[in-house]
Amino acid sequence: MLEQGAYGDRVGRHFRQENPPTIVVKMPPKTALAVTRLRGEAGLPEPSKPLPREKAYLIVLHLRDLPFHQIWLDGKQIPVGPHPQGAVSVLDLERQVSVLFPGPFDCLQFYVPRSALDAIADEHGAERIQGLTWPLGNIDPVALQLALPIVPVLDGPGCTNRLFVNHVTQALAAHFAHRYGGMVLTDGESNKGLAPWQLRRVNEYLEANIEAEVSVARLASECRLSRSHFAHAFKQSTGQPPHRWLLSLRVSKAKNLMLESDIPLADVALACGFADQSHFTRVFSSSTGVSPGNWRRVRKA
Repeated sequence: MLEQGAYGDRVGRHFRQENPPTIVVKMPPKTALAVTRLRGEAGLPEPSKPLPREKAYLIVLHLRDLPFHQIWLDGKQIPVGPHPQGAVSVLDLERQVSVLFPGPFDCLQFYVPRSALDAIADEHGAERIQGLTWPLGNIDPVALQLALPIVPVLDGPGCTNRLFVNHVTQALAAHFAHRYGGMVLTDGESNKGLAPWQLRRVNEYLEANIEAEVSVARLASECRLSRSHFAHAFKQSTGQPPHRWLLSLRVSKAKNLMLESDIPLADVALACGFADQSHFTRVFSSSTGVSPGNWRRVRKA
């Protein structure tokens, strides 16, 4: 997989490590989480090169005691005390980050892009958070216990299944969002429906693309929700699944066209997104109880 963020070999080069063990977990829509294990008995003889700036966080979980190290943010050294096993450092990659480990170190680095945090919020129907903060070097026992099962996977990728790895990694990301970002996670299914702006956006998008094939995934993306959350919330708001709602919009547009013009029914069907006149007739008759031709004749008589 082509690396696009501060994980794997891309982050390993900054710590003089080649091909460090890495797990990448894809998340919809088009984002990913990653965890990289970095360790060395000799430490680093000089500060690491600054990591490229990006909209992401590195959450560093120390697997062994670290009596001394140094961190620079935007070229300024910040105070750092001893880090025991289980200590966590949250590094915002929109700032220039450089570190020095003069002695032995062993840590897991969780790469969490802001897009992944947004995806977690959308999945749970939560407000999107501004960022992640954590007192530098404080122990997080929950993160440590969740992360420990990942260590043998990194050491030997064939020792467990991918589903387990994905579950644990996403559980850690949700924990980071809640504990470090204050995100209030709820069960997406408990949401009563779409927000007014979301329903308005769906209608605008459907009306603008009424003649096209529109996927649920695309509508969910417009609402910044997961596909499953969107489908449930949409039905709660409208009483219909998205495809039925689209058909009702197409029927409504067809009525307007038939009243305002004399174009053939076959052309009305195509203009409103129906496959052909036969499809148009079936859907229209099911919705209104009469065929399009009869409906038009009665109203234009």
